[in-house]
Amino acid sequence: MTDLKQGTVVNNRYTLLEYKGRGSFGEVWLAHDNTLDIEVALKIYISLDQRGVEEFKTEYTTTLGLSHPTLLTASFFDVWEHRPYLVMKFCEHGSSSSRAGVASELEVWQFIHDVADGLAYLHDQPEPIIHQDIKPDNILVSEDMHFLITDFGISKRVRSTMRKQSGRAIGAGATAYMGPERFSQDAQPVKASDIWSLGVSAYELATGELPFSGMGGGMQRNGAERPHLPQGWSANLDDIIRRCMELETWDRPTARELSEYTARVLDGDNISYDEWKNGPKENVKKSARKVVIGIVAGIIGVAAIAFIVFSLMGRKLSVEDDNTRIINRYQSLYELASHSISVGNAQNVNSLYEAQALMDSLEYYKEEYPDIKEIDESDIDALASQLNSRLAEASAAWARSADGQYSVAEDMEAAIEHYHVAARLKDTPDINAALSKIEKSTGCRGAMMVALRAQLTGNVIAIDYKSLADAPINDLSLTYKIKSGNTSLVDASSNVNILPGRNRTVKIALPTATDIPTDATITLYNKNLAFATLPITIVNDVDDVTESEE
Repeated sequence: MTDLKQGTVVNNRYTLLEYKGRGSFGEVWLAHDNTLDIEVALKIYISLDQRGVEEFKTEYTTTLGLSHPTLLTASFFDVWEHRPYLVMKFCEHGSSSSRAGVASELEVWQFIHDVADGLAYLHDQPEPIIHQDIKPDNILVSEDMHFLITDFGISKRVRSTMRKQSGRAIGAGATAYMGPERFSQDAQPVKASDIWSLGVSAYELATGELPFSGMGGGMQRNGAERPHLPQGWSANLDDIIRRCMELETWDRPTARELSEYTARVLDGDNISYDEWKNGPKENVKKSARKVVIGIVAGIIGVAAIAFIVFSLMGRKLSVEDDNTRIINRYQSLYELASHSISVGNAQNVNSLYEAQALMDSLEYYKEEYPDIKEIDESDIDALASQLNSRLAEASAAWARSADGQYSVAEDMEAAIEHYHVAARLKDTPDINAALSKIEKSTGCRGAMMVALRAQLTGNVIAIDYKSLADAPINDLSLTYKIKSGNTSLVDASSNVNILPGRNRTVKIALPTATDIPTDATITLYNKNLAFATLPITIVNDVDDVTESEE
């Protein structure tokens, strides 16, 4: 199977020029159409068997008649080396994720309107199309700074086929953008699920941050409150984004309502959603000043009484209050861990990662506060047993997927990636042996290094990892590339030593002072094979370390 790289010619027509990104089931490239002498975007999906190709072809025909100003439709479809691919207009501004945290209020309103308008068109089809994967990466920016929806029309059936045949066990939709109803047992996406994803995407565009700590609607199901926009944004924008993220699906606006309301706002009408939908409120006759005075007086009275009571009770109440807070935190962690375990599986490994971290916190609380009855009597052993069972099942599924990537697709990078996911969940001798085999056949010693996270402090990147090798890996020639969106920031090399075991860290000093944005990622290479891609966490406290060290 031909590698996808710069210069590869697809179907004797499209020359790949520049890699632009990777989704769950394929890659996007800037390509040159050698027949028409123009530049286009090529989305090349994973290799499928004949049944999978026919399913994809049937699916594509259902989108042929779709036409809307905010949908980026494919101009051509074909199959190359068992890989379906789509030809689309190339958008040089890239995806809307590049605008996260820097977008103006007008841009956010335009984003909500354009995406809602496109969703309304999809949702109103005779056989409604639910996108299932609305997120900034799937919303492109047009030349006139409008927003275009991509990756629509792929049904659950085709996603399932691609997931099974590729081994990329990732469900439709990224966890951070999945509404609370998607975390229920036997969950089915509904139109309102796209609206929740739109609300999260708009919040991210405005603030540069993901609500619910990036854990999606799972946290909302467990009682997490919808966040407000920070100061500086209008109350109407804050209100409409929060309405999109309502817990109950029927409480959210429809795509058509969002499109029509935001069109009014973009026309210059400073109107709230309530007023637009229900008409102006009647004048309230009671004096607002009297109401405010009454509220303030009430607060002062309650505060005075509370001060007297707390003064009389003294330290005793403080200790009891501390214990109550500890118990409440512990119970919240317990509920989150229980939920993450219940929804975690091979298709949702992020929940299992989260469950592992939450279980570590629960173990700490039980060791630190053995005298608190509510903690001491909790059955975290049963919870740990459930988690171990889920980890073993998911790890085995990813290992099988990696076996297929290695022996069938002969995709070494994908095989390493899948084995590393399996090892993060639960490493076994079989996984170690498989990675060792890849190391020997490719010379990529980095295959034995399972990178977990990357953290930038000053000009030093610390990479946490666990090594599956039995002995130190000395003088590992590491090439690392740091990118923000499509922009390359750092491309350098360093020799490092990797120690065997868990909870290890290697530090790499950047060759020059570089301003690294919060959306940056680092990809690690050895012997020209990418064996890890990690988001970079920025830490403001500057470390004095300036040389590579373990």
